[in-house]
Amino acid sequence: LHKPTHCTNRRTAQTDALQQAAPDFRRRTAQTAPREHDIAKSTSHRMASCPLSYRLGARALRAAQTVQCQTLYAVGGLYGNMHALSAIRERAAQELTPPTLIFNGDFNFFNCEPSWWHDLNRDIMRSPRHIATAGNVEVESSAIAPSGLGCGCGYPAYVSTGVVERSDRIVAALRAAAAAA
Repeated sequence: LHKPTHCTNRRTAQTDALQQAAPDFRRRTAQTAPREHDIAKSTSHRMASCPLSYRLGARALRAAQTVQCQTLYAVGGLYGNMHALSAIRERAAQELTPPTLIFNGDFNFFNCEPSWWHDLNRDIMRSPRHIATAGNVEVESSAIAPSGLGCGCGYPAYVSTGVVERSDRIVAALRAAAAAA
């Protein structure tokens, strides 16, 4: 996608703060990096390949909706953050032409309350300028029966067992919230 000429790149105080915190973040990350025995234990939680429910065949791709718009916002990993959604919409309202917002999955992560799940999905789906695709979070948490893949994140082997197990517990809670919503 090409950036329209009327869009500008704005630096914010938040961006400045993140840049200033980067050295501290790198230092803390190096200190808390997983040890080799954590990595070895965590490999049992990995997906060897994508399950069939995550795959689309050529027929599905040919039949997929074609999106035509002047301005497109790709919203990745919203993670249930209604404040971020409000900020995205405020920014979108400043565009000369109303943009299409495509939510590329994982917009429900952390929606552990049925009302949060319901409200966010209703909010996203009510607008004709919003398109949502299912990420692993939506696939795993809205499945009638667990796939056995936990969160479906497909973490690489260097991610610690604790991170994987935490994500699996979150998706288990999300499954209950989605069913109750």
